Amino acid sequence: MRKLFAVLIVILLLGCDQATKPLFLEGSTMGTTYHITLVKVKENDLKKEIDKLLAEVNQQMSTYKKDSELSLLNQNPSTDWIPISKALFTVIQEALRVSELSEGAFDITVGPLVNLWGFGAKWTEEKIPSQEEIYQTKQRVNYQYLSIQTNPPAIKKAKSDVYIDLSGIAKGYGVDVIADFVEKQGVLNYLIEIGGELRTKGSNPQGEAWKVAVEKPIPNIRAAQTVIPVHDAGIATSGDYRNFFELNGRRFSHIIDPKTGEPVQTNVVSATILDSKSCMTADAWAKVPIVMGSEKALALADRENIAMYLLIKEGDQFISKSSRAFQLWR
Repeated sequence: MRKLFAVLIVILLLGCDQATKPLFLEGSTMGTTYHITLVKVKENDLKKEIDKLLAEVNQQMSTYKKDSELSLLNQNPSTDWIPISKALFTVIQEALRVSELSEGAFDITVGPLVNLWGFGAKWTEEKIPSQEEIYQTKQRVNYQYLSIQTNPPAIKKAKSDVYIDLSGIAKGYGVDVIADFVEKQGVLNYLIEIGGELRTKGSNPQGEAWKVAVEKPIPNIRAAQTVIPVHDAGIATSGDYRNFFELNGRRFSHIIDPKTGEPVQTNVVSATILDSKSCMTADAWAKVPIVMGSEKALALADRENIAMYLLIKEGDQFISKSSRAFQLWR
């Protein structure tokens, strides 16, 4: 049976002091939910504007909405320069940067393969595609089929049927949008979470570091593997243990390797990334280790100064490994 759970970072807000009167906001966006905690807030009428901003991000980035900017871009067969919004440019630019550094382990054109395996916007029968179907679909997948220009913001597709899916980075961008907004309102202590991707600033209601738990990578169980104290960081976790299907005794993850066209076969079951400036950046990098494998991913993280925490399955045990930047963060 398909597991329809998103990978979730558990937020620990222990023993909130009511005297600080933090503001808690929650709602729905981008096919998931959001939870926001704001500390020392002078204005508490922020939810309406936050919902408006998130609706705008969804209208720009969604592949589920047929009239979104991204969906219209995907439907456009032109291979000439296509004007795009500054927001869409920002996300695609960062996605292509991570793709280049990760040698294609992160690839926003992988959507057709995700759909082929039944993990996309439309539910399909759980079945293993033929090698011919995989081969044909892979012809549409390569981040290098995309070119962008800055002024004015525009994108060019090398092939008319290239399909862009920003589900691996858009939630992180949405978190950044809300973080920037609340900071402009003078809020300097907050935790913002959308679908498990987070950004924190300052201190929690007790005046301490925000405490964020990374859960154990075990299906149908909610328990903390470790707790990370953070003040100012974008945080994202990705894993292959919630969204998968099993067929004929084999397990197929929703994370597809763009190079093979098949669900990843890796020892990395969970990857958490911390970034001092952007949840969007953390969100994109969180997918890389699961595709790349632990050794190459940690070597890359050390080379690029990325704070990376991995949970790796060895036999029946889970062990943790982390990059130098993560160890310094702790």
